[in-house]
Amino acid sequence: MRAKTIQVGTTPWASPDGKVTIWDVEIEADGRKYPLKTMSPKIAVVGFEGDVETYTNEKGRVYVRQLPKASTGAEGGYKDHHQEIKTQWALGQAYSAATRLTVLTKNQEWEQVRYDAQKLLDLVEELTSQPPTEPNTTMGGEAIDNTSDIPF
Repeated sequence: MRAKTIQVGTTPWASPDGKVTIWDVEIEADGRKYPLKTMSPKIAVVGFEGDVETYTNEKGRVYVRQLPKASTGAEGGYKDHHQEIKTQWALGQAYSAATRLTVLTKNQEWEQVRYDAQKLLDLVEELTSQPPTEPNTTMGGEAIDNTSDIPF
C-alpha cells in the first residue's frame, strides 16, 4: 500500500550493540492513520512516502517496512546469472567437443560450436522443464538384483 509517515516517536529503541533501531511511527494510508513500529530509517522520517507492507514478528508485534523496488538491473545488487552460466557451460562443452573430435577451419569451427551449444541449451531446457523419467535399469543387459553382483 502507498503510505506517508506523519509522525515519528521522539526516542527510538536501540539494541545494546547498536545494530537494531526501532522507531514508533504513525503512517497514513488509504485515508486512515496507523500507529506502527519500523526498523527502516527511511520510513522513520516525517514526510516519507512510498510503498510499504506490514508484517508481524514472532513476538506478535506489527511492523511496517518498505516494499522492495522492481529491479532494472542498473542499480546493482543481486542478479540471477543462471542463464549466463548455462550458456557458458554449453559453449565450453560444444567447443571442447568440436576441437577434440574434428579438425575444422575457424569459420566452420565457430558455426559448429554455436550449433552444438544451442543444442545443449535446448536439451538443458527440455530436461529442466519436465519431471524426471525412470532410468533404464537394464543398461542393455540384465538388471543387477543386488550389490553383491557388482564385480568390484
